[in-house]
Amino acid sequence: MLVDRLVLREGIRARLADSVELALKYGEGSLILLLPKQDGQDGQAAENERTEQAGQAEREIVFSTLSACSECKISLPPDYLRGMEKMLEAELAAEQMKYTLELKEKEVKESELRAEAEKVSREKAAEAAAQEQVIAAQAQAEAMKHILPFKEKQIKQRELEAEADKQARIKRAQANAEARVIEAAAEADSRRKLADAEVYRLDQVGKVNSEQMAREGAIITRNPLLIQKTLAEKLSDKVQVIVAPPGTNGRFIGENLVGRIPGDPMDH
Repeated sequence: MLVDRLVLREGIRARLADSVELALKYGEGSLILLLPKQDGQDGQAAENERTEQAGQAEREIVFSTLSACSECKISLPPDYLRGMEKMLEAELAAEQMKYTLELKEKEVKESELRAEAEKVSREKAAEAAAQEQVIAAQAQAEAMKHILPFKEKQIKQRELEAEADKQARIKRAQANAEARVIEAAAEADSRRKLADAEVYRLDQVGKVNSEQMAREGAIITRNPLLIQKTLAEKLSDKVQVIVAPPGTNGRFIGENLVGRIPGDPMDH
């Protein structure tokens, strides 16, 4: 008769005592403890395993309140049950410790596996990043193969443009210099012509003035009174009245103001 199935975990002490008591009752003071064939399982998995392998136990432990051995039927002291309970508790504690250690070992192993997996993942990520950098460097080097000739062409083109611009500036400077020389020559020629014209004009004006003065002198010589009239006309806008003493020697009345007239017949 199967009384109960128990899984080693916390909180089964009361159920274990009830099951042992019930088994001793129906077993007339004796019970058989069947340990599972595969240890290390816990929870529902262990219970399902025992259900599938019912009757196939690794070992059987016989407990009895009447005898210590089912073969010899030797009676034991009354406190046998308490001792057996302590033994059972010790056995269960040992089994629980075993399961706990196995679980810890599994956890440690899982942690190691996770750490190893993370390490491998980081190494692969680092390798992938390094490979990407290598590919990027190769692509950049390949691009530089095409960029450098293009840059050289640009530099050559700029040098040619600079040389052409230099030649153009030189030619413009030469043309400007030649233009300034031509302008300076033209200006000098123009000034020379203007000077010649001015000299000619002054010469002509001088001749005209000389001829005019000669004519006026001849007229004044013939008509001395014209000097007074001319003087009055010249000074009419400056003075209103001119008072001059008469000459004592019969000379020109304005002689004291304007001086003696050269070539005056009165001098002889």
